[in-house]
Amino acid sequence: MEKFCFSRFIFSARCKTAIFLPPYLGSTLRGGFGHAFRRIVCALKGKECTDCLLKHQCIYAYVFETPIPEDAQMMRKYTAAPHPFILYPLSLNLL
Repeated sequence: MEKFCFSRFIFSARCKTAIFLPPYLGSTLRGGFGHAFRRIVCALKGKECTDCLLKHQCIYAYVFETPIPEDAQMMRKYTAAPHPFILYPLSLNLL
């Protein structure tokens, strides 16, 4: 694992209006992050990542549509690799 590295980011967020959240917040945060991230970085709006000419250079496609490298020795039978991030909600401040 000579190329393995990671970073840890801690942040807080506050809703502008009252919302109902599911018991497990990870998938909700991932969906919200993905939607906002794509809206910000996508160069060809309205195009599916699988059909996009820029998919091999796109940071959104790398993070959310993580491809298996063509020269990969492992995971060749899969269409996508595990996403290179983990969202772990530490706590909910319900005040």
